[in-house]
Amino acid sequence: MKLTRHAAVFAAIFGAVVALGSNISVTEPTANDFLGLNNSVSFNITNAVQKVTVRARATQVADPTIQIEVQNDFTPNTDGKVSGTLNLNFTSGFPNGAYTLVVTATEPGAVFNIVPPIPVTVDVVPPKFLSFNPQTNGFVRDNVFISALFQETNMKEWRVKVAGADIPNNTGTINTLGVTWNSNLELNDGQKNIVISAEDLAGNTVSQSVNVTLDRLPPSSTVLAPTANDRFFGNARVPVIVNIADQFSGALDERTIDVFIRDTAGNFVTRVARRSVNSNGSTLTWTGRIRDISTVPTTFDLVVAATDRAGNAATEQVVRIERNRSVVTMRGGETPPPVTSETVRDKATILRTGPIQFGLRRN
Repeated sequence: MKLTRHAAVFAAIFGAVVALGSNISVTEPTANDFLGLNNSVSFNITNAVQKVTVRARATQVADPTIQIEVQNDFTPNTDGKVSGTLNLNFTSGFPNGAYTLVVTATEPGAVFNIVPPIPVTVDVVPPKFLSFNPQTNGFVRDNVFISALFQETNMKEWRVKVAGADIPNNTGTINTLGVTWNSNLELNDGQKNIVISAEDLAGNTVSQSVNVTLDRLPPSSTVLAPTANDRFFGNARVPVIVNIADQFSGALDERTIDVFIRDTAGNFVTRVARRSVNSNGSTLTWTGRIRDISTVPTTFDLVVAATDRAGNAATEQVVRIERNRSVVTMRGGETPPPVTSETVRDKATILRTGPIQFGLRRN
């Protein structure tokens, strides 16, 4: 008799709960939201008594045969409430487009409300970089223009950071990115990390990390040969050796080194022929030669101009060179004037028949 009385009490309580009606409400996603690869379906349940099974099914509008469904069981607390989530994840090959999300809850002996279908857009393709600048391992200075072009139909935001920090005007919502980084505000030269990231409305992300070297000091150049004390004669070949140094290894570009001859009035005469370029850390050795000293003015300037990869120009190095022509005419029986190292640099054979000309080469 006592057991029957308890059963009647339980039935009355259970009937009252059912009369109140169990309820489920979906808090996430909401209508017209975007779903990416990994998503959460969040919900609240009230007036539950036993374990509740919650299902979420996403169906493509264009082709209803394409769908995905997940479910899980949830136990209410003593107040008959549940706050839970289902993980609704898509694969990267899942078709993009419009979907309908239906969430249902079932419990033995209970009747739940019907949640209206939720229209959503599935986008499992992250933004794609079509191009970006500057390139990694580059050298920069002053105002550095950071640019990128994305392929994305549902762009939410792109962002640029330098050394982990935001810079002015570093966000946008279109597929073209253009930001100027004022590197003059940096305290020290050296490697800096630029990160360009983008996120679409479905939460898919992509990022590009670029390491560049901030270099604000110009290189320096030194002419090792020839020197201002050298004298050349005839149609001598003159070796030219130049050292160019920068504060960073790899900062020098041999294509920006220009070694040339100009006259004392500042007029360009000719470029010096390059023979080789050797790099050793932060120093570059450029070698060349003037093929025929007789083709240049008697007094001329050897000029070295160089620019590093960041665009810093070295101070022009100028060496003034003089060339002399020594002509010794010897007649039969006469004693030739003395020939010293000050007048002729190379050895020569003196012939005593007719006039001869001394020099590095005889015509």
